[in-house]
Amino acid sequence: MDVGNFEIDHACCVDEAFKKLATGQYDVVISDYEMPQKNGLQFLTELRKQNNEIPFVLFTGKGREEVAIKALNVGAAGYYNKQGSPETVYGELAHGIKLSVERKKADEVFKKQAALIDLSPDAVIVKKLDETITFWNAGAERLYGYTKEEALGQKINILLKAKNSKSFNGVITQLKQGKNWTGEITNYAKNNNKVIVQSYWSATLDAQGGIVEILESNVDITEHKKAEEALHESQQKFKALFSANPDAAVFLDTDFHVVEANFRFSVLFGYSVDEIKGKIVTDLIVPDDSKEESRSVRQKILAGSVEIVTARRRKDGSLIPVFMSGGPVFVNGKVIGCVIVYKDISDIITVQEELTKALDKAELLNEKLRVVGSLTRHDVRNKLSAVTGYAYILKKKHSDQADIVDGLGKVEQVVKETVRIFDFAKMYEQLGEEELTYIDVEEKLKDAAALFSGPTPTIMNECQGLTVLADSFLRQLFFNFIDNTRKYGKKTTTIRVYFERADQGSLKLVYEDDGVGVPSENKPRLFSEGFSTEGSTGFGLFLTKKMMDVYDWQIQENGTPGQGAKFTITIPKLNKNGKENYQIVS
Repeated sequence: MDVGNFEIDHACCVDEAFKKLATGQYDVVISDYEMPQKNGLQFLTELRKQNNEIPFVLFTGKGREEVAIKALNVGAAGYYNKQGSPETVYGELAHGIKLSVERKKADEVFKKQAALIDLSPDAVIVKKLDETITFWNAGAERLYGYTKEEALGQKINILLKAKNSKSFNGVITQLKQGKNWTGEITNYAKNNNKVIVQSYWSATLDAQGGIVEILESNVDITEHKKAEEALHESQQKFKALFSANPDAAVFLDTDFHVVEANFRFSVLFGYSVDEIKGKIVTDLIVPDDSKEESRSVRQKILAGSVEIVTARRRKDGSLIPVFMSGGPVFVNGKVIGCVIVYKDISDIITVQEELTKALDKAELLNEKLRVVGSLTRHDVRNKLSAVTGYAYILKKKHSDQADIVDGLGKVEQVVKETVRIFDFAKMYEQLGEEELTYIDVEEKLKDAAALFSGPTPTIMNECQGLTVLADSFLRQLFFNFIDNTRKYGKKTTTIRVYFERADQGSLKLVYEDDGVGVPSENKPRLFSEGFSTEGSTGFGLFLTKKMMDVYDWQIQENGTPGQGAKFTITIPKLNKNGKENYQIVS
């Protein structure tokens, strides 16, 4: 049936009404209270339990106001009394129906708009003038950590501990004038983390110009502010370091115009800062014969660091030697110029020149000493050979005179000791002059053993596959060890030389014998210059220790007195130049 602008359908009971609602499209439900099976209040309650939000109007008789109040509390859109003139009753009902439908459509539009606002990455909040939150989108949930249910109805200034960059009253005055407001606000999220936002406010006004609601849209700028603060701090540090630099420093733009110079620059070159600002540094301090060098520096310095020793010109035209270093300056990943530091090295140059002169003199002196030492040893050896020859002839001639023969024998012994001292001097002079190469330890031990004639203890050579970074003096090392064993070992029958790995990649090379060993009281002085207990020169083990220093090895005697001598040489994995000290081939 058609009444006015409505299309009306009817149902005899609640169950029939549910069936019709399940299959048809309706804008509003008008229900009496008293009906078969279920009443109007039960009908409304079941509708809402099914999440059906269709507008529901209760049309009941006089005296049912208490029922109508309950219905409105459950979610009815309106209540209308049947009593009265038909024109009035149905006129009010028709108006109520239209109002309910319009309100429903407006609510649907609002929900769609709210859903769209929820898609915004920004925090969008609607609040009343008293700061009560009436809308809280998903962006606000993400930014502040509060759910919609937690935020709605709360005072935003209390919930977020907001600190406005402008007084609240001033903002409200601006909004009442129909103007929007934007500014920075500091909030605190649910986890108490500080959140800085760029906030945009607008307001809806009533007919009298009063604020109905305020729309607040907040963009998180916390990281941006941190970056700004970090940049500011970096700039302050740069300025402090630049100004306090003990050497002359100048800051240039990408075209090499002077932007800033520190006090030391003025002192070194004689220019005030005001004199040079905006000028090209090359025109000021680069000598004419260094223009090409300066051009090369400019080409490199904006791409990376540069260090050179050069000369620069003062304001008075004098030249000064400097160590120049510099590199590019970046802001937000972009090169904005460069900083160059000039260190006055006049004193260093003077010292270097004096040092060079001293080294030249020392080298000349060393050369003279080498020549004199070589000639002296040669001439003295010739004289000693003559002494040995004369002693031999005299011993033959006076062989029947024991005291003369004994005296001449002592002379020969002294000559031998003197020759040994000359041999030591020669070796010590040559120590460290050879370039270190990888030497086969097994072969050098064999070579050293072959130098001896006469009885020699059995040598157990267990150094197969081992090469060490050394020189030809390695053979002398083994010769000294074997010679000492023969002289002082007394009861020695066996010598053993072997190696084993140690901590931190080092290697231990061990020489041991089964002789009488080294007395405990002699061990602290064993490698000292001239130390001897048997009348020898005392240079053998001293020379051995100096060889260890050249190789950067360590040596110690750790044998047990009465059971034999044991020399342990510790060889690091790498030498001071980072090269392997040893190699082992299986």
